[in-house]
Amino acid sequence: MRVPKYKDIVRLTLFGRYDKLLNDTTSIYQGYDRAIATTGGLSTYQNVKRLRFDFNQELAAIKLADGAQLYLEYVRMPALANSSCFKNLRLIGGLNLNIYDSVQGTTGNPILFSCESGNVASNYFLSDTSYCRLSVPPNLLNRGYIEFELDTVATANVAFSTAQLNELIIKLVIEEPQNEQTQDINLAPEFDSAKTFHVNRNLNHRI
Repeated sequence: MRVPKYKDIVRLTLFGRYDKLLNDTTSIYQGYDRAIATTGGLSTYQNVKRLRFDFNQELAAIKLADGAQLYLEYVRMPALANSSCFKNLRLIGGLNLNIYDSVQGTTGNPILFSCESGNVASNYFLSDTSYCRLSVPPNLLNRGYIEFELDTVATANVAFSTAQLNELIIKLVIEEPQNEQTQDINLAPEFDSAKTFHVNRNLNHRI
């Protein structure tokens, strides 16, 4: 089986101070927590911030290929007062894959990154691995913006203030499969998990 190669298409650096919803009070809300039954599954406190970063139509002409992926290269997670457990960065608008996390079950947006909680901003340098990588649709950039959710477990309402979001920095890479033809006759054909091979045991060959 050949491991697919990818090529970088877009590199994004996003600063929390340029969140288009920075002053929108409706972008801060109570998140769903499947362990909470007393409030209909919602957190007791406002613990989620929706983030939107506008591309100003500068990337609108880029249509990604099928199989494109987004991975996190670096993130500075902000200090969040009243955060008692962990902080999650979730991608909004990724592919509808089978996902699950202990907080929101299968109903939430996929988690791109998680870290410890605390009222101290922290830097995280990530390598190009599958741990902070999500598949994205071809039209991800055509909407003119990209959105995330920043959530935590809270002991009181989380302000997600301008001062706190000034600490947020996200560096992303979007890449596509590299399907260039190769002249290397020693490589096996590309493996396609969607194909089924039938084996004729009597003739001992594939048909």
